[in-house]
Amino acid sequence: MKDYIKKHIRDHALEESPYECCGILYQEESSLQLKALRCRNIAENKRMMFSIDPSDYLKASNFGEIISFYHSHINSSEFSDYDKIQSEHHEIKFIMYSLKSQKFKEYEPKGCDSFYIGRDFCLGKNDCYTLGCDYYKEELNINLPEKERNFEYITSNPSWFTDGYSEEGFKTVLEGEVTDGSILKKHDAILMKCYGKRNPSHGAIYVGNDLILHHQINCYSRIEEYNKEFKKRTTHVLRHESQF
Repeated sequence: MKDYIKKHIRDHALEESPYECCGILYQEESSLQLKALRCRNIAENKRMMFSIDPSDYLKASNFGEIISFYHSHINSSEFSDYDKIQSEHHEIKFIMYSLKSQKFKEYEPKGCDSFYIGRDFCLGKNDCYTLGCDYYKEELNINLPEKERNFEYITSNPSWFTDGYSEEGFKTVLEGEVTDGSILKKHDAILMKCYGKRNPSHGAIYVGNDLILHHQINCYSRIEEYNKEFKKRTTHVLRHESQF
C-alpha cells in the first residue's frame, strides 16, 4: 500500500475516533491512479462497526473501479468475523487500521461460501425459521422440529411462532422491546413483530457484538446490525437451556 494511502486512512481514523471510520479505495478511470474516498459511517453503533453510505459507494463507482474498502478499529488489532464475512460476501479486499496497535492489516477474500449468508427467500422452505433450524443444529447440535408455515396457515395461526418453544428447551429472557443490549448473549433467539401487530412473525439469532443473523421476507439471508428499529419490534428474547 502506498504511503499516501496509508496517511489518508490513518488521518481519517484519528479524526473519527472514538468511532470507526470507513472509506473506499478506487482506481481512477482517467489517470489509473489509486485514490481514496472518505465515506460516511451510517452504522448506529459506530464505536464497534461500520456501514458505508450507499451514496458514497455510488460516487466511488462513478470515479473508477472499486478496489477495496477500508475502516478503522479502536480497541482491536484483528479483523472481526463480521469483517471477514462481509469481505467474502462482497468479494472485495478489506483494509483495517488499528488505532490500538497503529498497524494496518489486509484481508483478501478466499472464496469461502457462508453456510448462512446469501440464501434466497422462499416461505416454508428457505426462511427465517429454516435458517434458525440450520444454525442451532450446526452451532449447538439442537434439533428443532419442522413447522408448517405458509401464508394461509400463518394468517390463521398468529401465535405459531411462540407455540411450543419451551418444549424445545428455550426459556424466556425478555418479553418486549430491548432497551438494554447487555442482557443479550450469543446464540439467543430474537422474535420480532411487524409494526402495528402484537404477535411476532420474524426470528433472528444474536451472534454477538450487536449483530443478528436473519432472513427477512423477499431478502437474502444476512448478518446486520441489531439496530433501534429491530429492538423496538422485538417481542421475545429466548435462550436455550444449554446456554445458561
